[in-house]
Amino acid sequence: MNESPQDMNWKIDSSHSAIEKRGNDNEFSESLRLYYELVDKDARRPIVRCLLCVKKKAKNSEFRGLKNSLSNWEAHLSCKHPNDYRKYVEIKAEAVKAEAVKKSNDRDRFRASTSKTHAITAKSQPMITEHFGSDNKRKYSKQHPKQRQITRLLLKSVACASLPLSIVDKPSFRELIEELNDNYAIPHRQTIKETHLPSSQKLIVNSITAEMKDLTSVYVTVDIWTNRQMRSFIGFTAHFVDNDFELKSRLLCCEHFAERHTAVNIANRYEDVVMRYQIDGKVRRIISDNASSMKKAFELTLVDMKDLDQEVTEMTTHEDLDFSCKENLQDAETDLNTLLVLLPKRVSCFAHTMQLCIVHAMEDIKGKLPNESEDELSKRLVIHSTITKVSKVARTLRSSTAASEFLRQRNIYILTKNQTRWNSSLKMLRSFARAGKDVLNAAIGELSKTEKEKSTLTLSISELVVITELVDVLTPFEAAMSQVEGESKVTISNVCAVVIGLKKSMEEMILKLHICQILPRILLDQINMRLNPYLNKEDFRLATFLDPRFKADWVEIEEERALLKEASIQSTKELLKRKAAIEVDNCEQPSFDHKLSSGSSDSDEKEIVNIGLFSFMPATKSRKKRKIAADAKKENVEDEVDRYFAAERESMDCNVLTYWKNENRFPHLKAAVGELLGMTATSAPSERVFSHAGELYSAKRANLGVQTFAILMLIRMNSDLI
Repeated sequence: MNESPQDMNWKIDSSHSAIEKRGNDNEFSESLRLYYELVDKDARRPIVRCLLCVKKKAKNSEFRGLKNSLSNWEAHLSCKHPNDYRKYVEIKAEAVKAEAVKKSNDRDRFRASTSKTHAITAKSQPMITEHFGSDNKRKYSKQHPKQRQITRLLLKSVACASLPLSIVDKPSFRELIEELNDNYAIPHRQTIKETHLPSSQKLIVNSITAEMKDLTSVYVTVDIWTNRQMRSFIGFTAHFVDNDFELKSRLLCCEHFAERHTAVNIANRYEDVVMRYQIDGKVRRIISDNASSMKKAFELTLVDMKDLDQEVTEMTTHEDLDFSCKENLQDAETDLNTLLVLLPKRVSCFAHTMQLCIVHAMEDIKGKLPNESEDELSKRLVIHSTITKVSKVARTLRSSTAASEFLRQRNIYILTKNQTRWNSSLKMLRSFARAGKDVLNAAIGELSKTEKEKSTLTLSISELVVITELVDVLTPFEAAMSQVEGESKVTISNVCAVVIGLKKSMEEMILKLHICQILPRILLDQINMRLNPYLNKEDFRLATFLDPRFKADWVEIEEERALLKEASIQSTKELLKRKAAIEVDNCEQPSFDHKLSSGSSDSDEKEIVNIGLFSFMPATKSRKKRKIAADAKKENVEDEVDRYFAAERESMDCNVLTYWKNENRFPHLKAAVGELLGMTATSAPSERVFSHAGELYSAKRANLGVQTFAILMLIRMNSDLI
């Protein structure tokens, strides 16, 4: 027969983990009585009913526990009713404090009643609890500046160090925080998830929006990634040059992309992100890989708008329309023309395109070219067999503990090839070239295989020569990749010079190598087919011209330099026109100083020779003061380009944005630099985001919620805003 809670008399002891009998009756403590009522007072395993579950009409509301433990019922509150569980913990803590104060008062009264001497001693002797005053101190309120600051730093550490949210519930972590600052109220994991993470997301979004509010040109990279559980995520990053001529990169989102990877879905998600940060009309270029869905996603919009523009034009020429209708349509046509100028265009990632050159060249090594001689065919077969053998030897050595230990004692590490990264082949070949034939063959001798198998793995002198030549051929591509993949430096201005440098390097390799001449020849054909189009794109040409390290020196023919100057003038005017279309309210011309630098003597000049990928350009002269010819009082774009072109080119260690930040003689070009050089040459920033995403979605955190993941990524990649 069930009994009411009033007939029970239970209480929690000082350790909060046991229920003691009081007389013949049992009764819940005040804190627990709010959520449970006793159903069966079995001596060993009593049954209680959860009042919260009854209120929600849950199927199971009765739970059996143990006589000397409350953990089962507390666990139910923590899992099913987290908000009420936090209230329960607070009430429970207050009850414990009240009980402690009551015991202390009773103890003092007892001492006072025994003797006056004992009372004086008790009054003068400090209690041991006074040395642990944390319980008596008040915690920070939720709106206290120190409470909010520590919580922000806690979220930043959790996101940047890939820590689980459950760390805030770990006793050791809470003990550490209590020791560092006992006034700080450590939030519960559920509070962080439901309250602090959304507020941090809102803070970051508002900060990025305010940061890009006054900009007129933003460049966006986009890519799609799949985690261990085959869940897709789409990432958008924004890049721009701010008013202080600093290059900024921001993660806009890294969100779950459950839809099919079609062009329409990608375009819709892009539109949502752009509207969220209020940069619609400001995005000038979108950089992505060469996937067909990415190409269509950002080309359909432009085609549709052109079709709509044609429809409006046809409607305005129809004779049956009245004057007012024609006037409205004419306004719409004008707005459409402006909108067509502001619509972003997609640019193929230069790194992906260059990788295709290498991948296809390696595949062409396996085949046979038409009209190929027997000697060239034999060299091609040697190259292909050597690459195959090196891959096999690398896998075999890394799978043997004896061989790995033999190489480790000599500080030699053999790398293997990764199919998704072209430079892994170069690193594998380079590790073989550094190790040398003798050491590698000795390591092969440590393998527990038959003599016949060992002989097939042993490297010959000719194979080592092929390995060395392959490293020489692929090294310029590694240098080129380092020039275009950066995120904290200007990269778009390097592209044209990189393409010319690669072509020159391959031409030299054809004359220099003995066995592998066919490979640079194939790579040169791939460069001409895939990378040459970048030399004709206006953004890349103008960016290279505006880079004081290159200007027009990357163009060898004088007539082409003149054409480059004319194209730069036209492109600069278009950039400034676009800037004016967005920045309608700001019509002031930028102020600049017309003073010229004084001339310098020949003794101040020092010739600097370009080395490496850009060695094809003429040497520069370092001067203490640069002399610029022509009249500086003229302010149009044509004169500025002429004066800038006549100035001495800077050395290769010059910081492009720092140069233009301090340069006030070319205001129109300086404005064009702020509009153009924020563009990245590759979509590497998005891929870099996914590298961090892989750390969050580790094997032990495979079930991380997509919403929590998106906010943690936003905090991690924009940690300076927290």
